[in-house]
Amino acid sequence: MNLPLNNEQIRELDESTLEYLLWRNKSIDTAQLANVLQIDAPSPQDDTNRLPLLARKWTAIARLQRRIMSLEQNIRELRETSAEVNAPTFLPESSESARLAWLAPEQPRVSITLESPVTGIRLHPELAVVFVSTEHGRLHCFDLMDTTLPLSSLQAHTRAITSVDVYCWQQTTYVVTGSKDMQVRVFTWSVDKGLKLLRSFAGHEHVVSGVRIWVGPRTANVGGGSLLLASCSRDTSVKIWDVSSGWCLKSFQPHSDWVRCLDVYGEFLITGCQDSTLRLTHWPSGNGLSVGLGHEFPVESIRFIGSLQEAVTPEGKTNNWLGYCVSTSRDRTSKIWLLPQPRRLPQRPPVPHSTDAQLLCKRTLQGHDSWIKAVRCRGDHVFTASDDRSVMCWNWTNGQSVKKWEHVHQGFVTCIDLDDSNHPMKRKIMVTGGIDCKCHIFMQ
Repeated sequence: MNLPLNNEQIRELDESTLEYLLWRNKSIDTAQLANVLQIDAPSPQDDTNRLPLLARKWTAIARLQRRIMSLEQNIRELRETSAEVNAPTFLPESSESARLAWLAPEQPRVSITLESPVTGIRLHPELAVVFVSTEHGRLHCFDLMDTTLPLSSLQAHTRAITSVDVYCWQQTTYVVTGSKDMQVRVFTWSVDKGLKLLRSFAGHEHVVSGVRIWVGPRTANVGGGSLLLASCSRDTSVKIWDVSSGWCLKSFQPHSDWVRCLDVYGEFLITGCQDSTLRLTHWPSGNGLSVGLGHEFPVESIRFIGSLQEAVTPEGKTNNWLGYCVSTSRDRTSKIWLLPQPRRLPQRPPVPHSTDAQLLCKRTLQGHDSWIKAVRCRGDHVFTASDDRSVMCWNWTNGQSVKKWEHVHQGFVTCIDLDDSNHPMKRKIMVTGGIDCKCHIFMQ
């Protein structure tokens, strides 16, 4: 049988065994045994009371086992006492509203150091796993409970990854990335096989700046009920792809300048542009529906807030508004917008409202000292990450600042992620990434 030991370890084990046998029985011919094992015979010990190595190890193991048994007994007693004293009660912390209102602690529980600045970060929708992309084009997957080594890591692109998104569908985890190499790529991930390239999409003529993956609604004109992917680029275009077939289902130009970010909800897509504007589009038809004017510098990130079907105005539910979105900009502000309801025609895609085709800015959130790079929504809270090295939490319904995490990173904070309001578990986890090559994990 081959031992999982190298030659040096085998020699040390033989010497320790011989020393132990000599200690147990003085009549053993140690010279003969040493010759058979091809090791040096041990010299007589000056201290006859000193235990050999193996005996000392076994004694230590016995003491450790007794200590473990004692601690287990203490735990059982404490549990029995707790069960007798504390009757089962409803914990407010376990309620959905309390989980949504959770705020991360001041300091991260653990930090991950990468090989280059972090450009994107996304939590796995179901597992305690985070996906991290970097400036060098690498895509990593880490277990939140043990970040010593990545679960999987690969060179996803030849240049920097600009955006990453994750979606679980039909028991498969899909990870999509956009890059400065003008490519969009989709990977599958599993615990046993890691990250595997599924498909590459080549169609953009410049930097891909944003990607989103989702399952298209069955009521859409195209792609109903299939896994879809949206990408935006510096070439001023937005493209909708079918992940299964690899076909480009739709390509349109909502702006005349660099489309920097996008978000999708159902049949609606919203984009932010280098020209400081926002646009709402019906992506199955490519019809532009409304425009948002108000930022003074390029829009860096944008998200729909909650469910459009359940959106209500502060004055109550009306038919004039589709829902809310939030945008962040290099002008150091975040804005909360009301989306006007488009005009719907029988057997035709929606078109802009005849009298109101502009997004209504309801609130402007001010508090950062530099560009705001990323935004995430969770219940009544909006989280923004900025180049001023901080993360802020706002109550978007009243515009009040709730909490600020100062100096989260040693440089610009480039990305942030949390479970949103539609997540079934709404875990108490917040993750951030920065140009200091760090990924911070904040947990309850």
